[in-house]
Amino acid sequence: MKKFKVALVLGSGGARGLAHIGVIKLLEKLNLKIDCVIGTSMGAFIGGFFCKGFNANEMEKIALSFDKISTLKILSPSFSRFGIIDTEKIKRFLNQFIENVNIEDLPIPFFAITTDLVTGKEVVLNKGNLVDAIISSIAVPVLIKPYYYKNRYFVDGGLVNPLPTSIAYSLKSELIIAVNVTIGPHRIRVTKQNSAPTFEKLRKKLQSELSSWRIRNFIPENLMSSILQENPAKKEPEFPKTIQTLLQSLSIMENRLINLYLQFYPPDILITPKIKSFTMLEFYRAEEIIEAGYKSAVSKASEIKRLYKQVFLS
Repeated sequence: MKKFKVALVLGSGGARGLAHIGVIKLLEKLNLKIDCVIGTSMGAFIGGFFCKGFNANEMEKIALSFDKISTLKILSPSFSRFGIIDTEKIKRFLNQFIENVNIEDLPIPFFAITTDLVTGKEVVLNKGNLVDAIISSIAVPVLIKPYYYKNRYFVDGGLVNPLPTSIAYSLKSELIIAVNVTIGPHRIRVTKQNSAPTFEKLRKKLQSELSSWRIRNFIPENLMSSILQENPAKKEPEFPKTIQTLLQSLSIMENRLINLYLQFYPPDILITPKIKSFTMLEFYRAEEIIEAGYKSAVSKASEIKRLYKQVFLS
């Protein structure tokens, strides 16, 4: 494969992946020439826009147009038996900006990581329709239905390679800048599964009715005592909600995979934005997330400039 000097690797992370825009903003300020972009899931989403020619400010403007209502429109349930979110909604959104664009025609080479649902193998898409490649990479199981493309069913690339520095190694990149927006396990809210309130209301109503002497005359004493007796429902353990369980499970899996990959394929620069306070679905918090990405990149600016000069002076 062609050798690339500078590779930008963008990892998966849902809405947290908007931090990639902040990192790109800093790289543009430093006038860095990126020779290729390798993205997984949301990293492929942002990377696809960047390789198409969108700069950081243009991407930020699109991201900031999402408030809670517009986010809900995209993420609202489609009641499909194949996934909660229909890929057609995402496809319509992407086609507004990058319709009928092929990866091989992009000004910057682009590689999208996805997972073959049938074989479980990692697939690198670097040819064909850009929109199809992006959706293939972001199809989070259960949330988004598998994407049928090139006679295969594709799901989220984060299942096999959430931070694809390994691909940058295979491309013999001299400088690898990686952005990790996947966080490890974290505290989540739980809710009580408890039917006590409904039972208690019914018991109190019966107690009120049975207190009447007229009704007492028709009900045996032992039965009435049993009904009137307080019988609080058993205390149930607390459980996270279904979506919380899914997203937390993905975070656990992807975080372990990233730690493993980084042992064998460490990047030259690893940027890890402080995004623990954001969930994977909070796209309406774009401004804060992008700013977190920019600040994290600024903290690495001197190191980036030093290594970039070494590459082009060697």
